[in-house]
Amino acid sequence: MVDYLNFSERLAEDFDFFVLSGGPLHISDPEDLKEEKAFLKKTSKPVFGICLGHEILGVTFGSELFELEKKKEGMFFVEILGLKGYLYHSNSWFIKDVPEGFELLRRDGEIITAMRHKTKPFFSVQGHPEKSGEFGRALKDLFIKEFVKK
Repeated sequence: MVDYLNFSERLAEDFDFFVLSGGPLHISDPEDLKEEKAFLKKTSKPVFGICLGHEILGVTFGSELFELEKKKEGMFFVEILGLKGYLYHSNSWFIKDVPEGFELLRRDGEIITAMRHKTKPFFSVQGHPEKSGEFGRALKDLFIKEFVKK
């Protein structure tokens, strides 16, 4: 595991895939996570974006970040790539436009809740699989099977 404060492209070379986890960062300024965004644009290694990680992928590839009027929190039923279940959400920010090079997998109102890159092994959800029990494990397994082991 590498904290964003210790990220370097040289260090990233040692990993086979990446999970961009959730967190309290605000990332709308172009200078935020500049090195990480540059790396994401270049890499072809698998990336699983979770909540903030989903937003990072969106902003990196051209989407704008929007603030919700009220924080979205709780379990919500979703269907993503044939998997159905309850995904835990805890977010105040979202992307509503599909970033360049990505395809939409799920949208809830204005909020893009799942997407994948058209050519790179990138998959992301606006939610927290790690807090979503069996459905969360199924999303993790899907990422490993469809994006890491391809």
